[in-house]
Amino acid sequence: MSDMRRREFTALVGGVSLLLAVKVRRARAQQSINLPRIGFLGLAGEFGGGEALRVGLRDLGHVEGANVVIEWRWAEKIDQLPELAAELVRRKVNVIFAPSSTFVEAARRVTTTIPIVFAVHADPVGIGHVASLARPGGNITGLTMLLTDLAPKGLEILKEAVPRARRIGVLWNPTTPSHPPALKAVETGGEKLGVQLFMVPTATVEDFDGVRGTYGASFQPPQGRSRLPKEWRGLGISDTIEEAKALCARHFAATAHHEK
Repeated sequence: MSDMRRREFTALVGGVSLLLAVKVRRARAQQSINLPRIGFLGLAGEFGGGEALRVGLRDLGHVEGANVVIEWRWAEKIDQLPELAAELVRRKVNVIFAPSSTFVEAARRVTTTIPIVFAVHADPVGIGHVASLARPGGNITGLTMLLTDLAPKGLEILKEAVPRARRIGVLWNPTTPSHPPALKAVETGGEKLGVQLFMVPTATVEDFDGVRGTYGASFQPPQGRSRLPKEWRGLGISDTIEEAKALCARHFAATAHHEK
């Protein structure tokens, strides 16, 4: 074969290869368009939830890029969520995955037809995201943790663990829709237990840093040793609660002032 023939043949093969590559790319793009699309709303830095979704879907035979498309949307701040949710609607996703009530609220504002599935919701009925647990109605559904029941119980457990506690700080996030109804339940529980509650709104890292400066003088780490009630023992819980008290003292998640 002459050099000219060889060059012509090489050019022909290259052209065919390029044409095939374009066709394959178009076919894949067309296939991607026809695949089911899941919209995901999340906060930047909290990528664990996204990976958990991938793994769960894979376990059910749904592999991202093969037979399902996931439209990932990560917000730097909470106030960016509504626009990102609207973007998912414009992308015509088949379903929106919202990890918790904060993301559900953003999605609910922009669609009443696309199904919204939450991973865990503290109080979907209390804040009006679903009609009832048995019959959610509308386009929103998922799993609930019943925070309005669990939060007062947590306060009760803390009081049992530290019987002399009289003043307890409660950190809550004002950007989380399910927290206000839970706070009401906690306040009612505090009244029954005879403790004074300090509700401290904390929405950012800076808010957490400010808690110590604002409330540090009001709360002191519990002193002495406390023992768990008898009925708690043998449940895999340490007899003492020194670790819990140290955690409370460090993070002010709930600190108690002991009467002297």
